[in-house]
Amino acid sequence: MRNKGRNALVAVMVGLPVLAVSTFATVYETNAISPVEGLDQQLGQTQALVNPAQREPIDQEPDGNWQPARGSTSGSPDSKDETAAVADKAAEDTDWTPQQVRGAVGADLIDITSGSSSAVTARGRTHVRIVGVDGADKALTGLVDLRSGRLPRNDSEVLVSPWLAGHGFPIGHNLEVTQGVQGSGAASSTGRVVGVAVMPSVFDNALVVARPSSPVAALAAGEQTQHTYLVPGPKPVTWQRVRELNQLGLAITSRSVIQNPPANWEDTLSDPGAFASFNGSDAATRAVLFLVVFSIVLEVILLAGPAFAVGVRRSRRQLALVAATGGTARDVRRVVLAQALTTGALAAVLGAALGIPLAALIVALIPHFLPETVLGPFDVAWVALLVATALGAVAALTAAYFPARAAARQNVVAVLAGRRGQVGSRPGLPVLGGVLLGVGAAVALVRGTRQGGELWVAAGTLTMVLGAIALMPALVGGVGRLGRRLPLPLRLATRDSARQRSRTAPAVAAVMAAVAGVTALAIGASSDFAQSRRDYQPRLPAGVTTVQASDMDAAWWDAADATTQALAPGRALLATGTLGGSTSDPMSTPDVYVAPPGCPTTPPVSETADEKCVSWMTAGLKRPTAGYSAQSSLVANQTGLEALGYQLDDEQRAVLARGGVLVPSAALVDDSGHARLVTFVSDYSGSKPKVAELQTRRVLAAPIDPLLTSGGMPNLTGAILTPKAAETLKLPWAQNGAVLSPSAIALSRDAQDKLQETLLGSAQYADVYTERGFDESFALPLVGLVIIAALAVLVGTLTATGLALVDGRPDAATLAAIGARPRTRRTMASAQAVVIGLLGSLAGIAVGLVPGIAVAWPLTAQHNGPDGMSVWGSPIIRIPWLMLALIGIGVPLLAAAAAGLGVRSRLPLTRRLGQ
Repeated sequence: MRNKGRNALVAVMVGLPVLAVSTFATVYETNAISPVEGLDQQLGQTQALVNPAQREPIDQEPDGNWQPARGSTSGSPDSKDETAAVADKAAEDTDWTPQQVRGAVGADLIDITSGSSSAVTARGRTHVRIVGVDGADKALTGLVDLRSGRLPRNDSEVLVSPWLAGHGFPIGHNLEVTQGVQGSGAASSTGRVVGVAVMPSVFDNALVVARPSSPVAALAAGEQTQHTYLVPGPKPVTWQRVRELNQLGLAITSRSVIQNPPANWEDTLSDPGAFASFNGSDAATRAVLFLVVFSIVLEVILLAGPAFAVGVRRSRRQLALVAATGGTARDVRRVVLAQALTTGALAAVLGAALGIPLAALIVALIPHFLPETVLGPFDVAWVALLVATALGAVAALTAAYFPARAAARQNVVAVLAGRRGQVGSRPGLPVLGGVLLGVGAAVALVRGTRQGGELWVAAGTLTMVLGAIALMPALVGGVGRLGRRLPLPLRLATRDSARQRSRTAPAVAAVMAAVAGVTALAIGASSDFAQSRRDYQPRLPAGVTTVQASDMDAAWWDAADATTQALAPGRALLATGTLGGSTSDPMSTPDVYVAPPGCPTTPPVSETADEKCVSWMTAGLKRPTAGYSAQSSLVANQTGLEALGYQLDDEQRAVLARGGVLVPSAALVDDSGHARLVTFVSDYSGSKPKVAELQTRRVLAAPIDPLLTSGGMPNLTGAILTPKAAETLKLPWAQNGAVLSPSAIALSRDAQDKLQETLLGSAQYADVYTERGFDESFALPLVGLVIIAALAVLVGTLTATGLALVDGRPDAATLAAIGARPRTRRTMASAQAVVIGLLGSLAGIAVGLVPGIAVAWPLTAQHNGPDGMSVWGSPIIRIPWLMLALIGIGVPLLAAAAAGLGVRSRLPLTRRLGQ
């Protein structure tokens, strides 16, 4: 109680990490929804959920996860024709009707329907998912989480998700839903929005909830409608009943089974080992948890250590009196440790207690800022709170241990006489630090650079940090010896830091540990971002905008062109399409094949066919490349081809002008300059695919290199020709897309969104895409890392500087007595902050470089090879030097400025005794 300020500082240093752990653990526990906690969100108040899985027996876990039973042929047909035919017949009979499900279960079920539809917007349409459920039904309480407004009371009212409410459909507005294209005679209905809600069991942002009997819910009915069957009533569904229904192919999620899992349930399965659990990730999770906890405790020890060291030094006279009156060294240690235990335990308990209401506040605010988030019931992580409280007390005791040992070994006579001796480094400590640094670097660079080496990197980092901590007293002493060449304020600061190493070294080590961790994270994240940018595979050349829509006539494309010119004046849509068009049966859509010389006129389907005939489109590639996009034909005029990025030479222009075709390889062109262009259809109805030739044309041809995207990936097209050439050759084609005429400025995102929404108003499917290249940004994560590191440096530096100023008051009074100006104390405070912050930051950057480079290895060395398979290759190392310079130099200077402005320049007069 006599030193309230210093003890309050220790309490804050111990209590804040405990508060953070307590808050995070409680929020995490609330967000983690267990199977029992999620029952109401999945079942409402009913007894079970029925999932028609298949028509053959299945095995399942108590939570409803299932797989085919042993001996089932579903999903695994044999290669023989008769087995494949049986499997195909079984696949046709897997659909269950609601009546069949009710008959199999033998109960009256609640059928909740869900299907896709479209909502009419001011410019066109947007896709929505409609769920037919009565939220007011008490049996379904919990399925619908009402966020605002009220539940529908009649069939003309609906609920919408927060996303829809924020995109033009708030409470009070009318929502028009259509089953087809607006204005084409499709069925439509309108519902008035009376509330905003989420359904945790439905993963769709654009959600509409309507009563099952409403016209809006009826629009979701169709072949793609999904059914959720719930079993109401008071009778529980037992595990025995679940296994009976499993034999029919029904998977059951039972409330009774989840709340009371049956013992030895695996023995009832056809394959008892079907759901063997793999706990390989548990060890990794425990290792990561241990590393995080160890890092937090270490940071608390390093931050609280200087406060205890100053406290012991300020109380050295009282401790010396204890020793002078008969107290043993053990008694002195106990006095210091008792203070640490009292302060640390109270701070830890208070931090853990305050974390609960803070977590409750965060949980209450999350739905307002993240409306789509679904949380479970508020849970307090009592185990985590108890562990955090105990660790806080242990950290306080550990931080006070070395100052307590120093107090027990102090010279009683010297202390009572008012003299302070200089503390040296233990001879073996630097050697131990060097060994730990070497071992940690070896572990990180050797074991950490292999696949799955992230944990080794973390272990090596902690070992290096411990080694740097052991080296820190010697490093501080070395800086003190170099101080004789510095200006007076820095010379005084370095000498004081070297003389009081028990106070300075932990503070510098705390800054070093925090900066080392941030440095490693920054290098790893920057390298991972660089790999993402390198591996980005664009669909089109940069700035190109395309529109894709199927089964639309010329009038629709004319209207789309007019809309485009209104949104982007001076630009127009240039038609693109494919040969063969489309039919009602996608399996019989005509396709195109350019037969190389010496190959048959139909594409080979046999595995023993000549490779040049099978891979005819890739014959022009100079190297095999995985991930390329390919299409068999492209119909567009020369302007459209240039808009897509094709660079045509004079020969290619001449071939197109004469009604010829461009092919992806010179090997497809014979000696007379012609190619065989074949249209065909494929038949996959039997066990083996069949190809039927429609017509073959021998046309003038010229090779063209594949269109390379900005990422270097080829965009292959088998045959390129103009619409006029297709008509001349009597090859039918259909427009299924368009490209926006070229411009130096890419289409804006707002114009792209408006065009997409407008076109969906009159088409069942339309996609507008603008290639903007890799447009992700690393600025926000980088700023976050800088803020974290800056806070760590500022807190550690300013805390240690404040303690140093308190501890150095006698020296400041002596300087004032011999004529030092008042601003000298401000200058000394700034110099002290520079020494602590700069030394800690630069040491942290040096320590963090090794694990940062090591962690970038497993993050970036794995990539897709030429064959598309994942391979282990050369890593990408990116070091954010500007960020590190800002942390290593800028933040310590900021701390120095804050220390200089915050300290008092004048001190009260101090009476000094003759010594």
